[in-house]
Amino acid sequence: MEYIKDNLVKSNGIYICPDNIKNFKIRLRIKKESIQSNKKTQPQYFIEKELYWQEKVFSRNQKEYYSDERNCFTDKEREYNRIIWEESGADDNNLLSTYCDDDKFCPENQLIQNNINYLERTLHNLNITLPSSNLKEYDLVTSIRNSIQYPVIKEHWEFMYVMGDFGYYFEDTWVKKEILLCTIKYNQANKTLQIFPDFTNSAPYVLKIQGDRERVFSYFIENCSNIIPESIEANEKTLIKKIHNLRAHTKAPNLDSTFELPPKNKFYIFVFMEICSGRRFEYPDVYVEYSFHLPEGWSTSTEERLKGRTNFCRANHDNGLVHFGHCMEISLEYNVMDLERTEYTKSASIYFEVISKDSWDRYRTEGLCYVNLPISQSGTFKYNLRCLRFTGAGPVNEMMRFFIGDCRNYTNVDCIGIPNSHQVGHNSLNKFGTHTVNTGKLAVKFHLLHQSQEFVGVAKEVAQMRKNIFDKLGSSTLVKSVEEVILEFKKARKEMLEARKNV
Repeated sequence: MEYIKDNLVKSNGIYICPDNIKNFKIRLRIKKESIQSNKKTQPQYFIEKELYWQEKVFSRNQKEYYSDERNCFTDKEREYNRIIWEESGADDNNLLSTYCDDDKFCPENQLIQNNINYLERTLHNLNITLPSSNLKEYDLVTSIRNSIQYPVIKEHWEFMYVMGDFGYYFEDTWVKKEILLCTIKYNQANKTLQIFPDFTNSAPYVLKIQGDRERVFSYFIENCSNIIPESIEANEKTLIKKIHNLRAHTKAPNLDSTFELPPKNKFYIFVFMEICSGRRFEYPDVYVEYSFHLPEGWSTSTEERLKGRTNFCRANHDNGLVHFGHCMEISLEYNVMDLERTEYTKSASIYFEVISKDSWDRYRTEGLCYVNLPISQSGTFKYNLRCLRFTGAGPVNEMMRFFIGDCRNYTNVDCIGIPNSHQVGHNSLNKFGTHTVNTGKLAVKFHLLHQSQEFVGVAKEVAQMRKNIFDKLGSSTLVKSVEEVILEFKKARKEMLEARKNV
């Protein structure tokens, strides 16, 4: 069997078929192109045939083979013999033929897939019997059966192949030359139909038959299935809409109709943090303590989550990598009215301290690092933070670290960053004379979600969404200030009218 030899790029068409697949029908039109020569012009001929799904059409060789009862052994082959003798008088061009799903025909490009299916069936039919035992933690039979249950993705497809026999006569013998024109497969589970090559109505597919002389053919593949009447299609859409409305009405009692919004002039940030991993710390058994430092204007309703720690983890002996996989979440609130009192918005900071513990319960600080929360926009952020630790100028501190540990040899953990007590412009932040040592790295990930009433109605305006979040919230602050002035004016006017009445 040979494949189509042409230069056109063919695509695979995928369609959803909610209706019965038996109603599917295609039409093939084949035309032999004329080849000009010095002697004469070869004659042209045109073939058109409609095929239903799984319709069997016999080729010239199949008719000769199945017409002999000695070649028919199965019920399907005997049925083919009966059909051929019943249609012996029918006029057929013998050019087009089909292979149905029951024929077990396999093109060359699907031999590997069939081998996998054969391996799957063989493994599934294995009869594994082992002596009975009282194993509770691990069951070998169950493990093997689970491993071979899905060796490959199981999808049941039904196939249909449309072939063209472009052979020739050698003396009195027909030499077949089958070419695969179209492959159709259907999945009953998800109602999916695939056809290769796809339907064409504008330009035909071209194939060239090589031999003693070159022959050129062009052919169309068209979908000629019966179109559903508009009335039935409208009723189907109405029924689907009613089903969706019924499902929504059924789910409505189980869902809360009220959606809690933050108060006006409040900006919420939902922080989902993951402490992923660490690398290259001096001692292997480590854990991480973290703490959120909130500047003025920031608050939270869950203060118990401002501090926390991970579990103990042991580093890999080869590369020094330690996996924490610690997740936490917290909601932070920002009062927009504080924008009037400050020139800029201070971001919340998260400080991390990596601590080790040995078999003698000696605690040592392996690294300190911090990161400012990226509050300007929502999304996912990843950081690889470089850690440091404090050390002394002489060997005393190193000896103390080795023999008794040096955990928390500092006053506040925020000394590695900008302390909250530091006032910008009043005095300079001087860390001169501090002895530090670079240690390992800490990988953290943040998922940030913003929530504010100022976002209502802005989703359709993409340009406004790209503006800074605090510019939006600052505008709401101005509106609130104007409202407060109007209320004060009304209150003063009311007091003035009451004073005139008394006069």
